[in-house]
Amino acid sequence: MPIGGRYTPLSGDVYRRDGQEVALLEHLIAAAGVQNDQLLKLWRFGEVRGPAHAVLAALVNERLRGHVNPTVLTPGGTLRLQPDSLLTAIYVSFALEIAGQAQPERMCGQCERPFAGRKGQIYCSGNCRSLAAYHRLRRANAQTL
Repeated sequence: MPIGGRYTPLSGDVYRRDGQEVALLEHLIAAAGVQNDQLLKLWRFGEVRGPAHAVLAALVNERLRGHVNPTVLTPGGTLRLQPDSLLTAIYVSFALEIAGQAQPERMCGQCERPFAGRKGQIYCSGNCRSLAAYHRLRRANAQTL
C-alpha cells in the first residue's frame, strides 16, 4: 500500500482516498510496514505527533536495515556506525536526529563519562579540559625533575 495520493478529510481522522474511506493513521502504519497492532492503542484519538514519529521511525529503520555496520573501536570501546553509502550516512544522521541524539555520544577524555559534542571535541566540559591540562603540565614537570 503506497504512501501518497490525495486525501480528502471527511471527519476526525477519516479521509477519502480514491473513492474509499480510510482512517489515515491505520493507512500510514500499514504502509510503513509496522506490524504491531498495539500501536493504535498507544495514542488517543486525534493525536498526531506520536503516531507520525512511529511511522517515520519504521520507515527510517527499514532504509537502514542491512546498510549500517556497527563497529567497536579500541581502546575505549567506542561504538562507531559505518554506513555503506552516502545515502545511508544521511539516513543515519536523520535517525540520530529523530532519536534526539543529533551527535553520536563520545567518551570524555578526562572523566570518561559519555557526552554529545561537536566533531573533534575531546572533553565534556571546560572543567574537564582544564583538569586534563593541569594533569598534563604536572606530568611534564615531574619528568623534568
